[in-house]
Amino acid sequence: MTFQVDDKEFSHVWRNKKNMPSKRSDLTATTLGDAIYLVGGCDSDQEWNKDANMYLCTGITKKVLKYLPQTDTYESLQDAPKARYRHAAAAVGNKVYVLGGCGIDDSIISEVDVLDTQSGQWSTLAEPMPNATSDLSAFVHDGKIYALGGYNRDALYSASSAVMVFDPTTTAWSAGPSLTQGRGDAAAALAGGRAYALGGFHHHDWSSPMRHLEMLNPAKLADGWTVRKGMSLARGDKAVAVLNDLLHVVGGETKNNESHSVPLMDVEVYDATADKWYNGGSIPSHRFRFVAAAHGSSIFVFGGQGALSGNHGAHGSSYPVLNTVDQYEEIRATANDVDAAHATQMLNLLMLATFLFRASSDFVGNF
Repeated sequence: MTFQVDDKEFSHVWRNKKNMPSKRSDLTATTLGDAIYLVGGCDSDQEWNKDANMYLCTGITKKVLKYLPQTDTYESLQDAPKARYRHAAAAVGNKVYVLGGCGIDDSIISEVDVLDTQSGQWSTLAEPMPNATSDLSAFVHDGKIYALGGYNRDALYSASSAVMVFDPTTTAWSAGPSLTQGRGDAAAALAGGRAYALGGFHHHDWSSPMRHLEMLNPAKLADGWTVRKGMSLARGDKAVAVLNDLLHVVGGETKNNESHSVPLMDVEVYDATADKWYNGGSIPSHRFRFVAAAHGSSIFVFGGQGALSGNHGAHGSSYPVLNTVDQYEEIRATANDVDAAHATQMLNLLMLATFLFRASSDFVGNF
């Protein structure tokens, strides 16, 4: 599978990597230096709960892993101060900040936990996150963390459009420009100096995820968010990472005709300059609610949940939590490479045509 942006052609290959030591979904994966830090998550299958009339995670973890892509190995780090899942995380300096999310009782966690990757020690900030949500997104620009959207715990379980900005140097929070579209189970990323928020669900229609994409220039916050071309496929609970200043959207969750959660396998790639989406193939494993992080020329995809096991709403049915890890490596060919490949192809065709012409001439002459 290849796609071309201007004079650049991209192809990719998927590889299976060493499984995580334990299964997890709804965790975070944050790249810092030569490692990817995996924090928290649901570590038990999401089982049907008759009283709640929905599928619920039955166990969450405070375990932390350091994954080293170059050696495909894991190191266990000190546990986080508290177990949480459906949270966000972002790296500034040598620290990973863990924001929002919820506990096993579905209560929102407002405390901000911080991992110092040099010492391996955790701490908790004195100032909690204002307007904390679950299923939020985050990105970093100019040393500040932008936390976006997520779900409140009001009567509607409403999707927030709020953006909160955290400055680690002062530990102060401030309000950023609101999203044009409230969203949870979405994604956010920074590419080419611009921030993007995309997809997710809204409480007005839980049966359908969104295609919606919006963009912010963090250097001109007063301009606010602007709507861009939406994804080809509506999706929530997907993973997003950036390679070559292109947004890569991997898998995610959709709903079938009965509003049941179904994994997507499609990969889409977005070029902001042309405001255009490209087909990036498909993930080799059937799952969703996983996380991804870019490292070098690759995106690493961790964990998630598989397709429904059993009949929906039946006792014992569940969405199994996985420990699967896949690597998407992207290969970029230059214009010269593309031209050389085309020239070789044309030369081969010319030689074939010459051979066929001679063969046919000999046949006619002999006849």
